[in-house]
Amino acid sequence: MMPEIRIERPDAGVAVIRLDAPERKHALVGEMARELTTAVRDVDQAEGVGAVVITGGPDAFCAGAHLELLAAVAAGDAGAERDIRAVYEVFDAVRAMETPTIAAVCGPAVGAGLNLALACGVRLVGDNAYLRSMFVANSIHPAGGHLQMLQEVGGRALAVRMAVLDQPLDADAAVAAGVAIAAHPAAEVEEAAVALASRAACEPTLARWINRSIAAVHDLDAVAGAQFEAAAQRETLRAKAKLG
Repeated sequence: MMPEIRIERPDAGVAVIRLDAPERKHALVGEMARELTTAVRDVDQAEGVGAVVITGGPDAFCAGAHLELLAAVAAGDAGAERDIRAVYEVFDAVRAMETPTIAAVCGPAVGAGLNLALACGVRLVGDNAYLRSMFVANSIHPAGGHLQMLQEVGGRALAVRMAVLDQPLDADAAVAAGVAIAAHPAAEVEEAAVALASRAACEPTLARWINRSIAAVHDLDAVAGAQFEAAAQRETLRAKAKLG
């Protein structure tokens, strides 16, 4: 079987993780999910990588978990149960990355594919983007952290809008809802994402440190958060002074 995940290095300090199963719009199956988790962890440990772009290309981001896999889970197939857990592990791995992540989303990002996009730190979308929860349409409850991630990105209203009412977002609606930070022509989204990633990649160690700090201060109160940031800043200032 040909690998369905590729790692590319288009610019110094930037890694692109590319889903490569265009015949099914990059829908996830068990082995592909395991490949993706391995790629995510390998890139996160790679020296000199300051930012990561995750993409499927200009036509599709990820069409979710493959329907045959979902049908096998519904039938109680033990192997399919292991495979769907492998799909969920992808989102945990992406969210746990120390390296900043950018999703370059074109075409469909539905179901588990939307989860993958939401697991990234920020998202850029193409003008052909189609973001949809899709779980209600498939008569199954969301999973993989779907509801939590929707609320983290846009609050309860976004979770209800997408997961309960099954309202899809096009590119403009995704930007308006705060799900994406910018929209571009589909052919230019990956280039824009790499350019954005390069801004962090010029200081890879610091970029990873700040990204860790964002997670660390999330559950702190204002005073504790400010103290945490001040201590980290003092450490960087001392390191900068030593370098002259």
